[in-house]
Amino acid sequence: MGERPRSIIAKLHRYQDREKTLQWARQTKSSSWERPRIQVDQDIGTDLAKRRAEFNQLKLALYKNGVRFGTLVPARFWVTFQNKEHYFNTPAEAKEFGRMAWTKEC
Repeated sequence: MGERPRSIIAKLHRYQDREKTLQWARQTKSSSWERPRIQVDQDIGTDLAKRRAEFNQLKLALYKNGVRFGTLVPARFWVTFQNKEHYFNTPAEAKEFGRMAWTKEC
């Protein structure tokens, strides 16, 4: 207990095995085997990681203001504003919506 998490990279030969593994991970959320927790995450490429990171500045501002938000696969962004979810493909779209929404609210 209290041990540092370790990463295991598994390269699955068959696409079907990969899909079954990811489906199991989604259904179970996390599991344990001989004590340590096991969590399965899908690997994302560096280009996708960079696209997701483009939203980081926006996420920080929303977090500080208590606004609910999230990142969807592959790199879509959602914000809950006035009890309605709004989806964006680029940080520019989300920022423009934010400017319009907060201006109307004030």
